Amino acid sequence: AFKNTTITAVVIPASVTNIGDDAFSYCYNLASVTFAENSQLTSIGNEAFYKCTRLTGITIPDSVVTVGGYSFFNCSALEKIIIPASVREFDSSAFFAYAPYEIVFKGDFPTLGGKKDFYGTPTIYYDPQAEGWEQCPWKESYTVMPLK
Repeated sequence: AFKNTTITAVVIPASVTNIGDDAFSYCYNLASVTFAENSQLTSIGNEAFYKCTRLTGITIPDSVVTVGGYSFFNCSALEKIIIPASVREFDSSAFFAYAPYEIVFKGDFPTLGGKKDFYGTPTIYYDPQAEGWEQCPWKESYTVMPLK
């Protein structure tokens, strides 16, 4: 759709249900992704925002169930990603930033697809009321802590 263009910001309309594979990949100037209120988005495809090197943060809408592999990979400016409780399937390789970054999970530990480890040095926060985090495989490799 917008692959390898010079866009700097995008608003995803509420009616969009899927962001396809490579939709915004190589948009090096993309610094802002906003999801319209009442988003119907259910999935973010593989490499959807690959190498959007100016993107500093993303709050995934509460409607999303699946985050594909490498969807935010090589987004080197990423500082914080918020993943809603609705996300049930997640590929750890979805995110990568060079600097330390935060990933906030608001729900139960997701089903992991593909690669099981993150790239970079994330600090992972989770809802202490959510289920499955006691078996979190990331505790040995990353800082994993409950939200306060």
